[in-house]
Amino acid sequence: MVAKLARGVKPFTTVTYGGMRWFQTFYVHWIVPVDTLTPRIPRGTTVDLWRGHAVVSMVAIDVEGPAPRALLQTPMAHLFRYRQLNLRTYVDGPEGPGMTLLETRIDRPTYALAARLAGMPYHLDRQLVYEVRSASLALRARGIDVEALVSDAAPSTLMPGTLEYFACERYRAYAQLPVGRTLCVQIAHAPWRARPLALQSPLSPAALGLPVDVPPASAQLCEDVEVVVEHLAIPADTADEPLLAPA
Repeated sequence: MVAKLARGVKPFTTVTYGGMRWFQTFYVHWIVPVDTLTPRIPRGTTVDLWRGHAVVSMVAIDVEGPAPRALLQTPMAHLFRYRQLNLRTYVDGPEGPGMTLLETRIDRPTYALAARLAGMPYHLDRQLVYEVRSASLALRARGIDVEALVSDAAPSTLMPGTLEYFACERYRAYAQLPVGRTLCVQIAHAPWRARPLALQSPLSPAALGLPVDVPPASAQLCEDVEVVVEHLAIPADTADEPLLAPA
């Protein structure tokens, strides 16, 4: 029997890891030069392009979890609630297309510390305030002060092929661990339903640490979703002893 190389992953678990709730997710997307991103993505991934262009997105969100899903159905759910603001880009990796965080801010120190210990780019921002009203929203954080008007159109699903679909419909997150390996987290939730936004002031990814000054290409506000954390894995590294499979 001749052995051949197999592309594999080392799974942490194949059962549901927990759940989250994401409330009123605010997206802003920019087209940026790909060479600003290649040094900052996890090992074993490549920048995923939309119509030949690299994309980054700012995401502001109210989050509950991760926590056991049953616990999020109880009055204790508020103990797992925090606001998050992140800048992310899009990659292709061993488990398939996904995204990776370039910068993340949250308003609760416990979550910031835990994520930093895992190698995630999380920072505490005590100035972070995110409020959604019936026809507008406001986001304030260190170096950021932006308001947006919410379209009165009914929320709708995102159209395949559009920038919004490319950026928002992502169900894997890749991160580089302190030991140099890459972690992949896979989630599931219902397709996004969104309404367009009109930003009322200039905003660029430079406000979140990416030295690029470009105008936004798109912005939207998405409805709440229930999220399941399905799978965590460390994709096999090419430097490891290869996995063997029968010929």
